[in-house]
Amino acid sequence: MANYGNKNQYMPKASEELHDTKKAHTYQVKGSYDNKQGTLLVWIYDNITGGEFEENYTQNHFQNMQIFNVAKVVIDAINDTMKGGTPLYTIQEFNGFAYLSVNGAQIPALALPPKKN
Repeated sequence: MANYGNKNQYMPKASEELHDTKKAHTYQVKGSYDNKQGTLLVWIYDNITGGEFEENYTQNHFQNMQIFNVAKVVIDAINDTMKGGTPLYTIQEFNGFAYLSVNGAQIPALALPPKKN
């Protein structure tokens, strides 16, 4: 009989984890800030799957911080990483979205839906 009281019913052992089936994804990332419109556009392309993600953020997305400050942190992290330095952000895909987190930054992860054609 199944134990439905345990919320974490499946915890794979190290030998059961499928590390060899996971492929490391590489991404192209762009960010731009439109000072006149007050918008931050972030675009991510998954080089492995061909998936594209895009979001146009406005001040409404960041209730407790200025969008200019968020844009500066995100764009600086993208630009510095693209110059060949240590990656300053991480990207994870989950439930059809791509999430961009700037390492050590005091801003929330950015959730990007699939790009609309």
